[in-house]
Amino acid sequence: MPSNADRRPLRIAVSFGAIHAQLATLLARQRIEEPETPVALYEVDPVEQIAGLKGRRYELGFTLDARAEHGLKMQPLWYDELAVMLPVRSPLLAYPVIPLSALVDYPVVMWHSEVCAAMHYYVQALFVEAEITPYVTAQARSFEFMAAVVAAGYGVGLAARSRIDEAQEAGIVARPLHADGHTITTFLIYCDEVSERVKRFIERARRCAGTVSHRGVVG
Repeated sequence: MPSNADRRPLRIAVSFGAIHAQLATLLARQRIEEPETPVALYEVDPVEQIAGLKGRRYELGFTLDARAEHGLKMQPLWYDELAVMLPVRSPLLAYPVIPLSALVDYPVVMWHSEVCAAMHYYVQALFVEAEITPYVTAQARSFEFMAAVVAAGYGVGLAARSRIDEAQEAGIVARPLHADGHTITTFLIYCDEVSERVKRFIERARRCAGTVSHRGVVG
């Protein structure tokens, strides 16, 4: 029988952009397979996430940040494509695959460097590697803000392909990006020493990721 400690919610911190479509599938599987261990999700900024994990306020975290200076364990789970977000009448739709250099002539809606640090890093790294300095017309603190600005024709953006596809009714369209290193990875992060229930969740996450073979998930 589970102890009183095991009946407490499993505290999971999620930072910006890491709400992947498969997260709901994983949480539903947790509820079905281990109903005695509920889950409590917390949406936090990256700094609070790392500090909270190290301070044991959270037991697990989901993040897009691939940089490992924090010293936590990292398990890659799901992959998505970094795609170009365009308004429905953009001339760039003539490209089946858009070269990064084509964005030089268009204002770019950039992710906020602090609020959306991981997404900002992914996009900025592409521009730096290509030696391109984009004309940044706005700083997005949310996907919804970026989608609204792009749909209105005030710029283009770069975001997860799955998110753009899900939001086509907002007046935006996705196009693949012709560049290397444009995969967004969702990581499960945790401390070295974890409880048995955390170990079970980690194993469940690995199994859940391995059962889906389409784009966006480890196959």
